[in-house]
Amino acid sequence: MNKLLRDLGLETALALILRDPSSFANVFAMSGDVESSPLAARMTTELLKDQRLQALYAAQWVPASVSLPELLAMPPASLGYQYGSLLRQLGMTPERVQKLQSPCSDSAYVLRRQKETHEIVHVLTGFGVDPLGELSLQAFNLVQNRSPLAVWILLSAAIAVLQRGDALEPLIRAVIAGFQLGLEADLLIGHRLEDHWHADLEALRLRLRLSA
Repeated sequence: MNKLLRDLGLETALALILRDPSSFANVFAMSGDVESSPLAARMTTELLKDQRLQALYAAQWVPASVSLPELLAMPPASLGYQYGSLLRQLGMTPERVQKLQSPCSDSAYVLRRQKETHEIVHVLTGFGVDPLGELSLQAFNLVQNRSPLAVWILLSAAIAVLQRGDALEPLIRAVIAGFQLGLEADLLIGHRLEDHWHADLEALRLRLRLSA
């Protein structure tokens, strides 16, 4: 196991989780190691088999800029308004998300799309930004994107629950919900989601196979 972690560039990951599994700061602190590991390279290879994502990468497509006031001026049932409302709740702005650089390599582009669509996917899936909602989204990311970081986040959460002696059922239900939706839905990062700010959210969910 130690050799496997070392080969993957993740030798410190498990130690960080076991030291303080309740600290998401520890998990995200080692995200750079995860993103530069062979697992991340495999993730890129598999994701770029999707023709939509291939086309986005080939064009080095970058979403058009949009401001928070513009999003919040959209119809309440729209993706744009709901996304803007979430950003406002989190104290974020679209500019903070849009600062990612382009052009970039295939692996950097895939990671870029994952990062710049993270809150959009929260809105589309309906998974909240509370701890259980985030775990559902990480399970969704594991199924959809083969995300190695999602594995470590889910592992850290499971260890934390076991150490505290909390009930496992809420965590398991959250993870199952993410897995199920991830299996049913289109590959979200392959879509130009930012082109659909004015779209009715429920109609867009139906098109992306995100509706129950």
